[in-house]
Amino acid sequence: MAETKQLPPYAPWPTFVGFLDSLKNTAIPSRIDPSVMTKMSGTARSQVRGALIFFDLIDDNGTVFESMRSLVRAYGTDEWAMRWKRSFAPSYASIVGDLDIETASLKQLVDRFREAGLSGSVLRKAIRFYLDALKATGEAFSPHFKTRGLSVIAGDRRLPPKANGSAKIATPSTPVGVAGGVSTAPTGLEIPQGARRVDLPLKDRNYSVTLIIPSDMTFVEWTLIDTYMRAFIA
Repeated sequence: MAETKQLPPYAPWPTFVGFLDSLKNTAIPSRIDPSVMTKMSGTARSQVRGALIFFDLIDDNGTVFESMRSLVRAYGTDEWAMRWKRSFAPSYASIVGDLDIETASLKQLVDRFREAGLSGSVLRKAIRFYLDALKATGEAFSPHFKTRGLSVIAGDRRLPPKANGSAKIATPSTPVGVAGGVSTAPTGLEIPQGARRVDLPLKDRNYSVTLIIPSDMTFVEWTLIDTYMRAFIA
């Protein structure tokens, strides 16, 4: 049976290292399963678990390797950068390859990740994770590796076709009666980590439109939602 290729991590870096820190402050179990990740949403658990497998810290069943034990013990100490580099460098070797990390452009780096099969928002998030993880190694890297402009280079800013050639771009407004635009009323919907619920009241209707959106949603992502809705209404 062919081995499933593990995608590069695309969880928020603080979520990943926060989990390591939580284990250091409690205990490292012999297996990583949902019962030791109860403070995370289902999406975050899946992303962190995928990252642990990618770095060869656990196997597909969640069994903890000694490499993870030593990494957790090193977190927050002077040994962290050196220990983290041992997990980081070999894991990304097949993706980054012979790219000169000290001089390469951001687009060159993005192209390597795109060749690994990533695209859209996952590509952007994977690059952000990589840059944060690279910084944690303490190694020197290219001054061109900046997250500013990453959405454009990763392709998030390619505008969708206009409906009927003349559609205007809608922009979200703060809903009436909802503090800060975020409702805390129960909906029965799970709100993933890094997302929030927004209620948009409709004129002359006794209900609102409810959206679950990324907390850091870009204007381009909102434009895409606008395009979808225009097509649906049409």
